[in-house]
Amino acid sequence: MKKLAIVSGLMMALSAPAAMAASENMKKAENIGFGSGLVVGAIAGGPLGAIIGGISGIFVGHSVAADKEIENMETALAQNEDEINQLLASNQQLLGRLRSSEEQQRLQLVSLTERENAAMDTNLTMHVQFRTGSSKLESIYSQQLAELADAMQQNKQLKIELSGFADRRGDEKYNQSLSAERVESVKQLLVSQGVSAARITSLALGEAMPLDTTPSLDGDSFDRRVSLRLSADSLQTVANH
Repeated sequence: MKKLAIVSGLMMALSAPAAMAASENMKKAENIGFGSGLVVGAIAGGPLGAIIGGISGIFVGHSVAADKEIENMETALAQNEDEINQLLASNQQLLGRLRSSEEQQRLQLVSLTERENAAMDTNLTMHVQFRTGSSKLESIYSQQLAELADAMQQNKQLKIELSGFADRRGDEKYNQSLSAERVESVKQLLVSQGVSAARITSLALGEAMPLDTTPSLDGDSFDRRVSLRLSADSLQTVANH
């Protein structure tokens, strides 16, 4: 009779896992543990041992399921870490390309500004001539200076340098004063056309820098002038940024 009970217990234990094969992973593990416990318990201690073994098998099943869940979580975490590292590396590469592009654009802008300034230094220079002993502007220059003032109004980065000269005839002190008066005449016309005085630099050089080293009536006529030279401060502005 005792052997029959043992055999019955074994049959029940072996049939339990097959009957619940469609359950979730946790229940499968519990059933495996419970069935294993019944087998071990029945062999070791008869019916009572089978019951005790089945109960202890439930705890074994829980442990198996928990270990599997932890393993799955660790695998998922490792995958997430790989994805995060890949995203970080991709972001670093993108940031590097953006910085390189910004630097190239800045250098191109500086180069363009340098070329513009070079062209301005070469081409945007003009002279206003005066009669002997006079600081009065001739009417032929009024329209030119008005157009120059308009260009400066449209391009606020432009500044202008005025250099006044006189020929070598007469007193040196008088020529110095005359060159200053000529500069002032040109400056006042530009200011009257809307150019800020802060954008105008004035130099009075008198007879110190003749164009022709040999004095002559024809050569001296070129020294009675005010030279106007445009420049731009945009290059310094770009460099500062």
